[in-house]
Amino acid sequence: MAEIKRDIRGVIAAVDSGDTERGVGSVLGQLYNVLLRAVEVERRVAEADEHLHRIEDLERRMGVYGAS
Repeated sequence: MAEIKRDIRGVIAAVDSGDTERGVGSVLGQLYNVLLRAVEVERRVAEADEHLHRIEDLERRMGVYGAS
């Protein structure tokens, strides 16, 4: 995440200084937004997986897992 933020700041600085055209900077900003959303989805999936494993472990310990 720190690397992405550093890269975004670099794009902002390049557009601000005129080294990168505004249109190119705009497209890069949109692509970084897509990347940030993908990172967030990945984080949420990992968190949900961790919660699922913890629940399954608790159910096994309580003897409830797979019971009808």
